[in-house]
Amino acid sequence: MNFSKTAQRYSGLLDLTLQRARYSLRKRFSQSDEQQILKQYINELVPKQRPGTVVDIGAGNGVRWSNSYALVQEGWNALGIEADPHKYDLLTKVYRRFPHAKACHQRVQPDSITSLLQCFDIDKDFSVLCLDIDGNDYWILDAILSSFRPRLIVTEINEKIPPPLRFAVKYDPAFRLRHHFYGYSIAALEDLCARRGYGILRLEYNNAFIAPVELACDRFIDVATAYEQGYRNRADRIKRFRLNFDVDVLLTMSPEEGIQFLKEFYAKDAGNYYLGIKPDNIPLYGAELARTLSVEHWSQTNAPATVTSSPPSCPICHSDIESKTLGAATLGDDTVFDLVECESCGTRRLSPLPSAEQLQKFYEPQYYGGDWFKQRGLGSALAQLDLAKRQAGNFLDVGCGLGFFIDGVRTHCNWRVFGVELTPDAVEFARAELGLEVSQGELSELEYPDAFFDYIQMHNVLEHVRDPLSLLKECRRILKPNGALHLRVPNGKIDSRDLLKFFRDRGVPPFSKSGHLFFFPKSALMRMFAEAGLEIAEARTYGIRRGLATLGLWPRFKDWKRHYVAKPFGSNGAKAQITLPPEKTRPLLYYRYRMIRMNARMLPGMREFGLDYQFVLTPK
Repeated sequence: MNFSKTAQRYSGLLDLTLQRARYSLRKRFSQSDEQQILKQYINELVPKQRPGTVVDIGAGNGVRWSNSYALVQEGWNALGIEADPHKYDLLTKVYRRFPHAKACHQRVQPDSITSLLQCFDIDKDFSVLCLDIDGNDYWILDAILSSFRPRLIVTEINEKIPPPLRFAVKYDPAFRLRHHFYGYSIAALEDLCARRGYGILRLEYNNAFIAPVELACDRFIDVATAYEQGYRNRADRIKRFRLNFDVDVLLTMSPEEGIQFLKEFYAKDAGNYYLGIKPDNIPLYGAELARTLSVEHWSQTNAPATVTSSPPSCPICHSDIESKTLGAATLGDDTVFDLVECESCGTRRLSPLPSAEQLQKFYEPQYYGGDWFKQRGLGSALAQLDLAKRQAGNFLDVGCGLGFFIDGVRTHCNWRVFGVELTPDAVEFARAELGLEVSQGELSELEYPDAFFDYIQMHNVLEHVRDPLSLLKECRRILKPNGALHLRVPNGKIDSRDLLKFFRDRGVPPFSKSGHLFFFPKSALMRMFAEAGLEIAEARTYGIRRGLATLGLWPRFKDWKRHYVAKPFGSNGAKAQITLPPEKTRPLLYYRYRMIRMNARMLPGMREFGLDYQFVLTPK
């Protein structure tokens, strides 16, 4: 057990409880008067005839200095997005009390923020956006306004830099806050508003309020007035922002002097920011992305550069940022795949993904059948322990192999069983030898009716397919409203660790012994479930000892590396036909005991030191 992390967790919970009590007593959660200002503008600009929705990017723990928590308390629909794992943990505990509030653990990027909002079903003209991430705020806001039109926005600016100075940090997906170096100036915000059809309502110290021109055109003020009233002339400014003493001289300088001062002040960050006096000194996000990805250099003209569209780099979060190469791996033939990691969502995968033909060859018949009697016994145990107690319905096993599991289910309950399998020989065996309704191909190709299945089982399949997100969406489509998807998937952080260790130790591509194509971290799984329209009814972690052994916290076999030595492609050294070993005859009670014991050894929740996760997912 990591006692420092445990102490931090309980200290954070205590602090959160005290914050909630303190802020509740004073009836204000925001840092200054933002909460009351929001309330005023909401009454004026947000329709009362439909439910309010607030999106808080950089939500923190959900309470301290929150511009959205008062709205959450009032019953608004809310999405809180937070990258810091400790703050996110506290945020989930705050939102747990509110059925219409959802928390998302994500480091937002401009190329994926719109798809993230879409996967949470955020309306195009949602009510309120709160944005405070101390870094790429300018680029995130620009990206959101390219697809959404929130009715009211409160966004933090870098209050130190007065108009008419245009300043913004250059887009950096891994940006880290540094002394006075973050965000963008209010003059840069005014330019962005002009380009996107918004205007400035007011500035409250370092939080700017903006709205669409069609809603509040008669309420807008110019940037100089906003800065004078909201920051520069505030009586308590020096006391409240005493750490700004070393840049206050900017308020007395001419624009040209201010630019020279900032160039010297930000000398260590030369080349990492935009700075100027003219509105076109800072590009829109499309041009910035072109610079970042070296697609083309943006030119300082009034027409921002364009980016040639291309498929997203990551099939999970749709990020266009080039994935980071960590190592290499093979499925056994001469093809070597890069093992890459998405910089946005953390998903690792083989790149390029193997073709459907390569996968069919990998899963030749000898991949199946080694534990056929165990599969049949566990199917019988599931039927007796669970399914027989429910009203009979339709059961689907995705990745059913030879079909022995669903054969065991069929034998001991009244459910109608179906199977889906990729390999033609395995499908033929299940049909001819066991008389099962098994279909060959990808699930999306089989065109099952909408809301047809009561129970879908998908054990250790998601990491094997070329398009896991589409597979989850198809499961959601064919699942009944009260049905359940029972999913098992490896913890990608642990699952990929030995592959990388083998590659770094031996200098040769390891064999992805189980044919895993994807390695999902916890946050990526949460993202996929949300985008597919599924929510977690139950989550457990198992494979604890194997996970700890991979982390070096539990003894392991000395010859563990032998499993990663490449074998002949599509054969793994076995015979190229289905051959079933002799049955190990055991009573059905034995398999019931095994299933009960296996479930009892699982830990509740998603423990990142375990090897595998088990979920029960239900439609939203």
